[in-house]
Amino acid sequence: MKFTLGGSYLIDEKQEVGLMLSYRGGDDPDYGEIFLSGANLFYNYTFFDNLTIAMYAGGVYGLLNTLEIGGTEYELEELGFKDENDYGVQFGMKWFASEAITVQPNLYISLLDEQAGGFFEGRTTNLSILVGYSF
Repeated sequence: MKFTLGGSYLIDEKQEVGLMLSYRGGDDPDYGEIFLSGANLFYNYTFFDNLTIAMYAGGVYGLLNTLEIGGTEYELEELGFKDENDYGVQFGMKWFASEAITVQPNLYISLLDEQAGGFFEGRTTNLSILVGYSF
């Protein structure tokens, strides 16, 4: 489990853009925990909204530059890889716990078939729970 931090800006009632720290990865039988990390730029469009929940879909562009293997971090360039750029789609739901707090289950699906020179084969899928506070 990884914790991350980010921020977003509501363009209007339906559109949101943001930036957040990002992780992709999991457990590997040979290497232990392996994660790619960096930052995500995202855009979400809310297609359903009522007083307590909202559903959204959007695009994500990831700027990934660090590979963590078994708790040790390496810059991708140190390992002979160029910085990885990832892109995909995300789907989520917002639950408005109060006027200022939201809880968001979020599913991200990468559109790339391989990352970090083959360390991650197949499309990366991440499920996350985001907690938001509006100022």
